[in-house]
Amino acid sequence: MNRVHPFRMVLSIFVLFVLLNGCTKVVDMDIPAIKSKPVVFALVANHKPFRLLFDKSYGIMDWVDSNEMHSSAAVVKLYVNHRFVEKLSYGNGYFHSFNYLPKPYDTLSVTVLPKGKGQSPLFARTTIPGAVKIDTAWFQDSVFSDQDGVEYSRVYLRFRDIPDQKNYYEIYMRARCYADTSVVYENVTGYASNSPIVVNEGMIGSLRQLWTDGGYDYQPSTVVFSDTLFRNKEAGLGISFIRPCSYVYGQPSRCKFDLTVYLSSVSKAYYLYRKTLYQHMISKESSIWTGYVEPVQLYSNVKGGYGVFAGYSPVSVTFRIR
Repeated sequence: MNRVHPFRMVLSIFVLFVLLNGCTKVVDMDIPAIKSKPVVFALVANHKPFRLLFDKSYGIMDWVDSNEMHSSAAVVKLYVNHRFVEKLSYGNGYFHSFNYLPKPYDTLSVTVLPKGKGQSPLFARTTIPGAVKIDTAWFQDSVFSDQDGVEYSRVYLRFRDIPDQKNYYEIYMRARCYADTSVVYENVTGYASNSPIVVNEGMIGSLRQLWTDGGYDYQPSTVVFSDTLFRNKEAGLGISFIRPCSYVYGQPSRCKFDLTVYLSSVSKAYYLYRKTLYQHMISKESSIWTGYVEPVQLYSNVKGGYGVFAGYSPVSVTFRIR
């Protein structure tokens, strides 16, 4: 057995220490103060109670007070189809409507009047899209495993594009796991698809990427796409995902589950928000090893501040796996 002389070991450690310290340099930077701006956020669903979040932006080094926004922070007025409906009430961190339930093709507008000296009003508008109909849907359980042995299932949907207009869509899945005497809800993850409709958006990996390099580091929780490739036609697409309920309470599981697949028609603002959110999350994961990506500005359609005011109409189908 060869032994390393103690002097050589100490010398090697010293040289390594010098090299590592020679690669570092302290740089003093003056980071300009970022002026806070008000933020409005509401994703408005067809036939779901209307609620709106009003907050403000913060700098990366700012102290965030979760109790700063309250019922006296602003006056929020809701207009439907250009007619005043009500002044929204505040509760549990949101401004709520108690007199209006969103309906397809309604045009919603809000004006937010922040209270305080020197505050300017905010304005946002959106239209609730019409709902799409799912013609056919089926589920395939445990169709393949990836290079790490993770099982994947698949859903296939067929539906007809809403005619005579530009449309945007979203697919989102959620599972209800029956573990012993308890019920556990979980979001579906690990989306992958070979469908040109989905791959064209560049949001999720294809099955080829999944098998060769494990796909993307960040996986979005939903899949959005436009009707660019199937305008006024019937569309069919398949999406694979990590088999639901494979782990419950951190332990391997083969429990029974219900899988609910939501297909939503969404407004253009909703589509752009999801797309830029995905690009923003990818840019946050850049490093010296994977390469650096230019920061991405999140989409905003709120005049006078930041935020998103967008509408969507979901329909769903549920598969019971026993």
